Amino acid sequence: MKILKKAITLNVGLVLMGSAVFAQDLNDAKKAIDAEQYQKASSMLKSLVSSKASDGNNYYNLGLVYLKTGYIDSARAVFTKGVTADPKNNLNLIGLGEADMLSNNPSSAKTNFDKAVALAPKDYKTYLYIGKAYLAQDKPSDDVSKPDFTNALANITKADELDSKDKDAEVFLAQGDAYALQKKL
Repeated sequence: MKILKKAITLNVGLVLMGSAVFAQDLNDAKKAIDAEQYQKASSMLKSLVSSKASDGNNYYNLGLVYLKTGYIDSARAVFTKGVTADPKNNLNLIGLGEADMLSNNPSSAKTNFDKAVALAPKDYKTYLYIGKAYLAQDKPSDDVSKPDFTNALANITKADELDSKDKDAEVFLAQGDAYALQKKL
């Protein structure tokens, strides 16, 4: 009887541990990104990309991890795969634009941003992420790569207008970040 109880306990424990490993989803990866746990987020997103290859959101977030860790070329490759895998998802075009901004290529970034807006002109998140991409260059020590506050605030303001019911606090956080960065620099 003791052996049977131990076997059942062991099996239940293994099932619970296994379900915890597979329970990782995009929200868990975003939490890891917010906590600056980039290695953890990267491994979660790589497994999500391989298991759900047609979901452009996974590619976008993996590309963001690469951008945050300074691997612009890797991010660009992931965003390109995301555009191919999910052509109707505009986030990867925004990611390509952000990679262009970080590579000091604003004309190519504008082209990618315009393509993203063309895919979803009434989606406030499109403008929000474009505004955040313009703010991503907050390196005060480098004179070349300062944030483009004019375009950032214009896009974030447009996002605020489209989010007329003020459902997403991320819009207000982005506005606050833009004003705080502008004052800091």
